[in-house]
Amino acid sequence: MVGDERLYDNCLGENFNQLLHTIHDDWFGNSAWKETSIEFYNTTYIFWLYLVVARVNEVFDTIDPKGTNQLVQKKRRSLSTFHEINLWAIFSKHPKEFIYAHWPEASCEGRTHSRTRSTAIRINTAYLKAHYSSESDKRPIELKNHTNVVVEYPKLTRLTEGLVKDFLAFRDFICKNEMVIDELKKDTNVPFENVR
Repeated sequence: MVGDERLYDNCLGENFNQLLHTIHDDWFGNSAWKETSIEFYNTTYIFWLYLVVARVNEVFDTIDPKGTNQLVQKKRRSLSTFHEINLWAIFSKHPKEFIYAHWPEASCEGRTHSRTRSTAIRINTAYLKAHYSSESDKRPIELKNHTNVVVEYPKLTRLTEGLVKDFLAFRDFICKNEMVIDELKKDTNVPFENVR
């Protein structure tokens, strides 16, 4: 991002780096997380990944504030794991009728669970796409007063690998596009003598 201006410091890379190191060091380097419930472990980890996605969205909003640039919007839509992480964060923050389900069971993609599969409502990524993608989605009213609900969190290894793939695509998009660099460096580059 600093290009030929070697005497400049860029905060964008630093801020993403700091967040990614926090996840790496404090999440993966902390065995205490493994002692928690499935729901706490998965939701907490997804929220940390969501912090990366939210910052990426801030950058997209900076370079395309009106959401009209086709190239930027195409790149944004192509980051499928970012969208999945965003859906799970929305579900956790804004549960809609899920709040009225009785004792839902938490499970993970690919794991068996104790609830009867044929009658259980399975809340997975496909379910979230149908009910939590936008305000205009059909509300999940079938969850109200339901006693057989399973929340199937995505496999975290798959989500992590997808996050890395999407993040690298995002990084290449902003770091290899001269117009994007010119727009972003106005808000992210300062001379070294102004740092600390």
